[in-house]
Amino acid sequence: MSTKNVETPTEKSKRGPKPTGGLFPTAKGWGARLWVVVDGERIRQRVDLGTTNRAVAKRKLARLVAAGEAGQPGPAANAAAPETADGYAAAWLGEREARGVRSAVDERRWWARYWAPAIGPMLLGAVKPSDIRGLLEDCAAGRALVDGKPHEPLKRLSLANLRGVANRIFGRAWRDELIPENPVARVRLADLGARREPRRERAILTNAELHAMLMHPGVDLEVKVMSVVARTLGGMRSGDVTALTWADLDAPAFGTCRVPRRKAGRPQVLEVPVTVRPILAAWWAAQGSPAPEAPVFPVRRGKRAGAPRVQRGTSYAKRLRRALLLAGVDRHELHHETKHTRPVEFHSFRRAFATALATADVSLQKAQILTGHSDARVHMGYVASTIRDVPPAALPSLEGVNLAKARPGSLKILSHLRDLNSRPAVYETAALPLS
Repeated sequence: MSTKNVETPTEKSKRGPKPTGGLFPTAKGWGARLWVVVDGERIRQRVDLGTTNRAVAKRKLARLVAAGEAGQPGPAANAAAPETADGYAAAWLGEREARGVRSAVDERRWWARYWAPAIGPMLLGAVKPSDIRGLLEDCAAGRALVDGKPHEPLKRLSLANLRGVANRIFGRAWRDELIPENPVARVRLADLGARREPRRERAILTNAELHAMLMHPGVDLEVKVMSVVARTLGGMRSGDVTALTWADLDAPAFGTCRVPRRKAGRPQVLEVPVTVRPILAAWWAAQGSPAPEAPVFPVRRGKRAGAPRVQRGTSYAKRLRRALLLAGVDRHELHHETKHTRPVEFHSFRRAFATALATADVSLQKAQILTGHSDARVHMGYVASTIRDVPPAALPSLEGVNLAKARPGSLKILSHLRDLNSRPAVYETAALPLS
C-alpha cells in the first residue's frame, strides 16, 4: 500500500489539536470564539460573524472550523465569504448522513448530477423559481447535460424526486430564515408538461409457482431460503433480508424473527410459522451452525466471504428469474414487461404477502402491522389487482329474482325507452341539414 500523503503519528502530534469554536452574542449580532493552532501554538481568536441570525452564525462557525482544519485562509476571510447553494447543500446533506437518513445517498446523487452544475455556484438567496423551473423543464424535455452529455428525458417520478431534493434543501434554508422564500415551492410538476405514465404493477408468483421453484433440486438453496423468508416473515424488503443475523431468527429454536425494518427504523418481532422453521434449520445447519451475530445470508465468494452483504444496491431479481426458468416457471408476465405489468423481482414477495393477507380477509389494521406499513394508502398500493372474487356477504340477496317473468306493462316501458333512444336529440337535430 502506498504511504504517500499519509500522516505519521509524530506529524499529527506536531500539528496539534483540531480547531474548535463557539458562539457568543455581540452588540451587532453574533460572534465566534475560535481556538486555532499557529506554528504549533494554540491561540484564541474572536471574529465578528456579521449576522443576527443564530442559524446563519452556527453555519459560519462550522465553516470557520472546517477551514481551520484544512489550513485555509484566516477566520475573517472565511466569515465574510457568502453562502452558496452548493455550500449549504453540502452541509445539509452531511447532517442527513450523520443522522443515518437512508435517502441521503440518493439525495446527494441527485444534487451532484443535476442541481450542482446548474445552481451550485449561485448565492443561496439569489436562486429564483425560474432557475428551478428551467432545469426541471430541461430534464423533462431531455435537454439537460449530465457529465457533459445530453441525458434522456426524466420520467414524472424521477422529476418528483429531483424536485423533492431541492425543495427539502431550500425549505430548510427558508425555515432557518436564510432566504426570504423557498423558490422551489412556486414550481409544480403539473406545469412542466411531464406525462403521467400509467401505473404498472410488479408481477407476483402464485403459491403453485413458488412451490415449484422450492421443490426443484437444481435451484440454489440460498435463493429458496431468501424467497421463503421474504414471502412469509412480514414481507421483508431485500435490505431487511440481507441485514438479518442468526440472533434475529432466534437460532437454533427459530420461534421468533426480529424483522429489521431498516426503511422505517423500527424493528418488529414476528412469530416464525411452524412450516418455515425446518427450512431455516436446514439453512443454519448447511452453514455449519454459525454464531448468533453472523449474517444469515453472507457473502459466499471472494475476499469478503462470510461477511455481511452490502445493504444498498444488492438486487436478487436476475437470480430469482433464472431460478424460476430453471424450475420451469416461465409465465410471460414474470420475465417480460407488458402493457400493464413489470417483471417479477425480489420485492414482489412483499406484494404477494400483502395480497395474500387481503385474500385471507385479514383486517386492514392487522395487515398493516404484519407488513410494517404505517400508512393505509401505501399498504393498499401493495395489494395486487389480482383479487377479483366478490365475497357473497358483500352482495344483495337476489334469490328468487327472475327477469324472464316480467309483467307486460314493464315490457311496454322498455319499448317506449327504446323509441326515445332512437330519436335524435335537440343538439343532434340542429346539426342535421335542412330538408
